[in-house]
Amino acid sequence: MERIKDKLIIIGDPFIDYYLEDNVKCLGGVLNVIENYKSIFEVKPITYLPKETTLINYFFELNKVNNNKISNYYSPVTEAIESKVCLISDYNRGTVNHSELFINSEIVVVDSKYNSFDHRIIKHIPIKIYRSNHSSFAESIFEHYDYVILSDASNDIFFRIKRKKTSVTEVIKDVILKCPIGAGDTMLATIGGVLANYLVFQENQILEALLFAKQTCADVVSQPYTSVSKKTYRNFKCTLPNLMK
Repeated sequence: MERIKDKLIIIGDPFIDYYLEDNVKCLGGVLNVIENYKSIFEVKPITYLPKETTLINYFFELNKVNNNKISNYYSPVTEAIESKVCLISDYNRGTVNHSELFINSEIVVVDSKYNSFDHRIIKHIPIKIYRSNHSSFAESIFEHYDYVILSDASNDIFFRIKRKKTSVTEVIKDVILKCPIGAGDTMLATIGGVLANYLVFQENQILEALLFAKQTCADVVSQPYTSVSKKTYRNFKCTLPNLMK
């Protein structure tokens, strides 16, 4: 079994977002997480993807009336993932949501679109973070995670700590919403990228990441289709110590 070691690794289910009415195709799923991370942090992450030639078979069709999903077989991740931070973008297509997945990371951030991810896979990881939409969140998630981030394009960002009160980060109010699809991918990329740049984890780093995510997510929802944020981390004023440059 090959072992991949890095500061941050991104794994998950790839899609092509196909906007039928306008005949526009965009990278979606974990591909959108990767593209946002590359743009925001100006560095190419280590990732696991099926062979590029197979991506033409993976479509997530987007229509204003219906969301039609075309399911295909996704090659499961078989490498042993060893990293400081691991980002998981799960659409329950088999790339990451399987019993053979092994992750040895300090921090894992999971975005499971259908709340289908098998949480037992990451039970051994010291710091577990879950991102969810407001409408799909269930309190039982706290049985498996230390921190929960609730966000979508139309609501404030809620940051919840296990057994503690909720902190709220207000969204930017003057954004013209054009397309909310993919904002969760941008949120995942932003949080993971910020946490990976710190030498030692502290809870307030998540809040710092969310302050930055307000900007990156506001940027993508103001663009048409599934988009990549043009905001960069080097231009974001960070106030926390011990930041690894």
